[in-house]
Parts: sequence; C-alpha cells; structure tokens
Amino acid sequence: MQMELFGNGTPALAGADDADRTVQIKSTRSRRCPLPPYSRNAPKGTSDLAAAGIAPHTPNQRLRVYAAIQNAGATGLTDEQGQELTGIKTQSYTPRRGELVKEGKIRDTGERRKTRSGSPAAVWEAVSKRGGGDDA
Repeated sequence: MQMELFGNGTPALAGADDADRTVQIKSTRSRRCPLPPYSRNAPKGTSDLAAAGIAPHTPNQRLRVYAAIQNAGATGLTDEQGQELTGIKTQSYTPRRGELVKEGKIRDTGERRKTRSGSPAAVWEAVSKRGGGDDA
C-alpha cells in the first residue's frame, strides 16, 4: 500500500476506507497530545478529526482561559466576555472552561449577566487557594 497525505498533512494508507483512516489519524496524533473530549455520536470524520486537530493547542488555550478569568478577579467573566478577551472561538473556549471547572480551578459564582443577545449567562471566577491567616 502507498502512503498519501490528507489535506492537513496527516499520513494515511492509500486504499484504506474512512474508518481505517480515522483510526490512523487518531493514533498518530494521540501519541503527541491526548485528545480533548469530543462528541463520539457525531458523523464519522467530524468531531474525532476536530479533536485530533485541536489537541496540540488545548494546553495553551486552557492557560489563556484561566488567565483571563483569574485576571478578572472578583468581577469574574461570562463565556462571551472571556471569548472576547482571549480571541478564542466559542467551540474551543467553552470546552477549555469546562475542563478548568472539572479541575477545580474555576467555579460558577451563581451570578448571571446578560449577553449581547439579552440571555442570562453564568459568571465564572478563579478558585482562590487560601492559606495562612488571609481568611480572617
């Protein structure tokens, strides 16, 4: 079998069907970076390929999202505000913020702010690591 390249530069076996190519793409990329969570019920060749493509960028994006929320202090940020500050699109920002919540680095303040469309949005803040006598 001959090797060919997909448009994104990922090697694939010529003559392999789509399922084989998807597995090959995932295994090739996952050696470098673990895949972020993605929808496994989406049509073949969509979410899994997107996850493989974004995997190398997720650590940096997570740091940028955390820094924006942390820098907002007690004011916190909605996802919309965070997206504007970081320049990260919704499709990437929201999953990175969700990962930070799971890690316990940020939390929902319980406050809601209106978005540009007028919908209420959760306000997120960094979880402070209190120690010593700062709590008094």
